[in-house]
Amino acid sequence: MDSENKQFVLKVDNELVISMPLKKMFLDPDVRKLAQYAGEGNLTKLDELVKQGVNVNSSGNQGATPLFWALRNENFSGFKRLLELGADPNIVFADSSIMHWAARHKDIRFLQLALKFKGNPDLYAGNPKKTPIFNTISVEGGDNLPALELLLKSGADINAPTGSEKIFGISMGGVTPVLAAANIIRFDIVYSLLEAGADYAVVDDNKRNLVSRIKSVQHRLQEGSKQEIFLKKVVKWLNDKGVEV
Repeated sequence: MDSENKQFVLKVDNELVISMPLKKMFLDPDVRKLAQYAGEGNLTKLDELVKQGVNVNSSGNQGATPLFWALRNENFSGFKRLLELGADPNIVFADSSIMHWAARHKDIRFLQLALKFKGNPDLYAGNPKKTPIFNTISVEGGDNLPALELLLKSGADINAPTGSEKIFGISMGGVTPVLAAANIIRFDIVYSLLEAGADYAVVDDNKRNLVSRIKSVQHRLQEGSKQEIFLKKVVKWLNDKGVEV
């Protein structure tokens, strides 16, 4: 890469890939065209470029690939064709991957297809490092429970812990999906994960566990609210296992 392009990459390196324009994401004109055609669903021109030797796994700024551009533009046909031509859904870029992005996408077909083409449901990426299942767990309205169910059915580790990277000197490690859900007061998800086999006794790097999290919020939830109702279900579930809360 010449000095001009290096400076260009440095200039845009901190721009989020989710909002980065096509021209900035892909400096190579052929790769840019490939991504463009995938994002438009122009399969004829896409196929022509691949026949000419353009690599479907070529990377652009922050490691983003044409497959990501197709997903970002929600073009299912372009996304599918790239996978059929050998695009890898497990490439890690910009602290994420296609698997992680697809896990949060409301159109579950993208995740289904990525899994079909050997997408790893336990792929680690991010800071702290985490698997795609964490991208399905969020506050109400931001979650993706169908994707969570699909990942578990596809063999995702329900107890996969976050990596031990530190943020502001504090380790983020050892947090499993059930603890992540409890941390944001999603006891409906906690209950579902427990029913699906999540380890209720796991302790994170900061010595916190499910019981300690419950104790910290159980008297603060509005009585009769959805999360208060599910918290009671979680407490009963734990009590039935011999765990006092």
